[in-house]
Order: sequence, then C-alpha cells, then structure tokens
Amino acid sequence: MKRLLFLFVVIATTIVAMADDYPYLTFEKSDGTKQSVAVENLTLDISDGQLVVNSGTYNFTLTDLTKMYFTTSDATSIDELTATLPENCTVEVFTLEGVSLGQYDSLQTARPALQQGVFLIKTQGKTLKVTVK
Repeated sequence: MKRLLFLFVVIATTIVAMADDYPYLTFEKSDGTKQSVAVENLTLDISDGQLVVNSGTYNFTLTDLTKMYFTTSDATSIDELTATLPENCTVEVFTLEGVSLGQYDSLQTARPALQQGVFLIKTQGKTLKVTVK
C-alpha cells in the first residue's frame, strides 16, 4: 500500500512539474491561424458553442478549433485581426523577421503594397498578425 501511495505521489509531482514548463496555451483554428495565451490566471468557459478565454478576451467557435496545445512560445502579443481598424489609424508593417516595410496612413492603404504572405502590423499599441492570400 505504501509503495502504491509513493508511486502516485511521484507521478502527480512529475505531471505538475511538467505543466510548469509550458507557460502558454495555443489555440489553432481550421484556417491555420494560431493564438497563444498565457496560462497564468487562465480561465476557459464554454457558452453557446463558443470557447471564451479569460472572460471574453478571446472567443473561439468550438467547431472552428482544430487543436489546443501547451507551448513555450511567447507570441501572446500578436493578435489575430478580427476587427476592423479605424479609418485614420496609422500602421507600420513588418515582416515576420522584424524588417520594417514602411508606415502607412491606414491598413487599407497598406494592403495594395503587400504581397502574399504573413505580416505584423503595429498600431495603437498593439501588434496584429495579418495574412495576405
């Protein structure tokens, strides 16, 4: 009995120690976009077919999620572009390597200058990930 209890404590401790190695939970959608969220103070709720993360900070349609996994990636400052930006919102466009491609008066004026690929858009204190197809 003592051996069984000891084995249980060792396994439980190992699992807890392994969870500490992954500070982010990444959500991957069917269109390939990914969103990483810090696991510290993480809350997950399911309501009306939506996975609500951190009290509405992120909402995912359950049928649109393909996987969730823990990761060491710190890409939590990159948000998926789900809302339109204000018309007169200055944006700066970067490659994923961090090379600046220029500053534009709005996202609409930047789009014609972008070729197919993934870009980082910096505006209003946020960094957004945009995919041009």
